[in-house]
Amino acid sequence: MALLPCEQLLLARYVDERPVPIEESFCDVLNLDSLDWRPLPNSAYRHICIDEDILDHSAFFGAASVSRRIVALMGHMTLAYNPTLPEDGWRAVVAPLGDVEVGASSCCVALGDELIVASGRPPALARKVAGFRFAKPPTDPLWFHGSWRQLPDLDKARVGGAMAVVDDYLYITGGVDETTGEFHNTAERLAARPRDVEDWQSVPWFQMPRALHAHNAFAMPYLE
Repeated sequence: MALLPCEQLLLARYVDERPVPIEESFCDVLNLDSLDWRPLPNSAYRHICIDEDILDHSAFFGAASVSRRIVALMGHMTLAYNPTLPEDGWRAVVAPLGDVEVGASSCCVALGDELIVASGRPPALARKVAGFRFAKPPTDPLWFHGSWRQLPDLDKARVGGAMAVVDDYLYITGGVDETTGEFHNTAERLAARPRDVEDWQSVPWFQMPRALHAHNAFAMPYLE
């Protein structure tokens, strides 16, 4: 779930058991003024194919608000929604990967105007981290185009991990190494801005009560 700049909340979720088309259960929007939930119209999906296959490959998909747009990881593809041009609906993100490696079923977080994607499947990509940035402003007809860049590898494979940005550091917590079956209760962090150390570093003072994957992490304000 992410806050849209038009004062609405958009929720992308799994299909449920209601006897309605997938398009109607894939995404709902809450208007904060009227407190009324409504599904996006069917026309919001005319540029993409929403089907069971997408949802079947979305065990750990994430969504974030980046440059006034919603970007959602749906397993093997990335979708974007632009509230500035709602008539455009959802679009498949156009961003050639080139040599950049990105795992499917990844966790993600917004860092400034960039979407950071970490870990994922297959195991060969479970330590990979990449960043996506839109190439055009939200008012441009090609607003769904962008580019990827590779970031340093994680120290550990963390499939189903969670990320948050705190005090100019990008943290990833928990997750599982699907090769060894090890679940983590630890965290790693990467400086959000270039510093002397530009690799992921373990956080020795951080330890969750239990090892978890498929969880969420949130940055909260600290009140003194």
